[in-house]
Amino acid sequence: MKRLCLLFSFVTVLGFGQDHYIGFTGGYSYSSANILSGTSGNTLPQHLYFGELNYQFHPESWFYFNIGLRYDRKGFQINDEHVVRKVNDAENQSDTLGNYTYDFHKVGVPLKIGFKLGGKVFFQFAMGVIPSYSILSNASWTLNYQGTEIESSSIGNWTNIKNFELPWIGEIGFGAHLGENVMLNFLAGYTQSLTKHLLPNQVVENNVVTTDFRTVRFKGIHASIGLYFRLHKKQQKLQKFTPSSE
Repeated sequence: MKRLCLLFSFVTVLGFGQDHYIGFTGGYSYSSANILSGTSGNTLPQHLYFGELNYQFHPESWFYFNIGLRYDRKGFQINDEHVVRKVNDAENQSDTLGNYTYDFHKVGVPLKIGFKLGGKVFFQFAMGVIPSYSILSNASWTLNYQGTEIESSSIGNWTNIKNFELPWIGEIGFGAHLGENVMLNFLAGYTQSLTKHLLPNQVVENNVVTTDFRTVRFKGIHASIGLYFRLHKKQQKLQKFTPSSE
């Protein structure tokens, strides 16, 4: 009986010590990519946005798990890329240049572990991965000869497209408890794709326009604001029950 009482008191104390939150996070993203192969142009970022619905489980006041549903807009530009190829010469220099824009709408599941240091106002950092899937993809480009547009095209899906992406994420920032049941945070983060992707580009080879591919890894930084609500009213921890020795 004593052991049963001790076990019951331990489980009760642990249960009341856990916090559960649901919240919304969103903000600005500075989206770009690492070009691994297939370009001679200048990579420019896109100023985009993202939003998340998150559930957080806090087994301790300083530690939490996060799972959510994230909509993420990603993309970047490549300007002034030399696009003419010669059959017997690998050199890509000419007066014909290409400008490209890549745009992706992604849905992902953030899986993160995080740490909090402080009390009512706290320092916060987290890390994890975001398995994601592209629900809409678009690539558009123009070819220019000595400043005059000679070709323009776009494509919404293409051969060898990999819709699945696995980026890792790191975040750091601060937050505050607004009363007993509301939490606000401000975070800055960085994402880098662990998967490689093939994106289309056009080249001119022997005066024939053809579609080629470049290899990239997506990356970006973001800034966000989040508002979380406790799923139950905060309650005081129960004192451990000490069974009588009688």
